[in-house]
Amino acid sequence: MKQTFVLIHNPLFGPSTLAPTAEALKQKGHAASAPALAPAFAGGGPYYPKAAQIIADAGNSASEGVFLVAHGAAGPLVAAAAAASKAPVLGVILLSAIMPHANRAWLDTVPDEIKAQFAAIAKNGRLPANDKMYPGQADALRQQVGNPGVYTKLAAELIELPLAYFEEAAPPNDAIKKTPIGYIQLSAADQPRFDDATWMKWKTRQEISADGFPTITKPERVAAAIEAMAKDLRA
Repeated sequence: MKQTFVLIHNPLFGPSTLAPTAEALKQKGHAASAPALAPAFAGGGPYYPKAAQIIADAGNSASEGVFLVAHGAAGPLVAAAAAASKAPVLGVILLSAIMPHANRAWLDTVPDEIKAQFAAIAKNGRLPANDKMYPGQADALRQQVGNPGVYTKLAAELIELPLAYFEEAAPPNDAIKKTPIGYIQLSAADQPRFDDATWMKWKTRQEISADGFPTITKPERVAAAIEAMAKDLRA
């Protein structure tokens, strides 16, 4: 059965991290897109509503409903996106993603040392682009991506995110309280979140890869896991 998937990229990166997976879903006969969230962060806040509207607009033409697929740090955006969506949200799929944290800022969910790091590296209220956040970060990302051409595109999408976004409280989870939610674990490092999802009796799947970006390097496998999860959530 054909489904519509809106893939939500980690705001610390860009849509090219999900473009190969979106293409693999299209090859399976589904509608899939990975909208760029950068415009939401270009000006002042609040940022959640602006990002949510971009996500919702990508799926609003799906009259039969849409699946929201959040990757990495995009997890907290799903409730706002579901609230903004004109199309019925059939399910939320967290792709090795941070859990939604209603009414709390992202910086409220991390250790104090990370808060201090962000405060130290921010300039004029904005964080450095991801490849410049820490010494050696660009080389690490280049190695994780593998393909030089793909890395060049990924690096070109990296933006200086406003620190205020990470200080902004996420909206309530009301819009997804009755929405089926599934968790797909792509990295061994996400085992605690997978365990939390299992404890909450969400649908879960594991497609663990040693690759840093399996959504780029193994898109067919990730797309198959997303497709299977959508079936699980509709069952």
